[in-house]
Amino acid sequence: MTASMRKEHSEFLGFWIHRLRTAIQTLLDQHVSELGVSASEALLMTVLSFQGSSSLVEIAGIMGLTHPSVLRTIDSLEKRNLVKRTPHPNDRRIKLVTFTDEGRALEEKINQMLYEVNQIAVKGMNEEELDQFFSLIHRAIVNTGGDKHMPPLQAIPPSRHSVEDTGSQLNSERKGRL
Repeated sequence: MTASMRKEHSEFLGFWIHRLRTAIQTLLDQHVSELGVSASEALLMTVLSFQGSSSLVEIAGIMGLTHPSVLRTIDSLEKRNLVKRTPHPNDRRIKLVTFTDEGRALEEKINQMLYEVNQIAVKGMNEEELDQFFSLIHRAIVNTGGDKHMPPLQAIPPSRHSVEDTGSQLNSERKGRL
């Protein structure tokens, strides 16, 4: 392998995006495991939290996952009575996934944990860097056609807590349970 090939390999976007996704998923799994859900389940519940009742196709498009993968996650959440499927009011062939009361009770905790993981991931980045980072990621998604089946996301409201507040609060809660 030549020096230029090594440099190209070290700058391979897919490799770094995969590493970031894996690191974030691992960190999220660590956070949400105390609630009895996986990172994939937590992300699906976050989609429902911000999008409201959604179909399998809509959820899969937002999450960028295959229908069978999302279906397995929905099945898992439904077995634990965290979500339910209800008929679409205008098209009985479509089932909408919605929170149950038990799922709704976890909603804020999961959203807070996701926010905390995001804050850890962007620690040390200023607002201008974050704007550029998200702009570049969005451009790469559009360039690769990854946005074709993805409906626009609703704005996610900012958290009430700073990174320092949520980190110390979470650590205090965990120490109290040990």
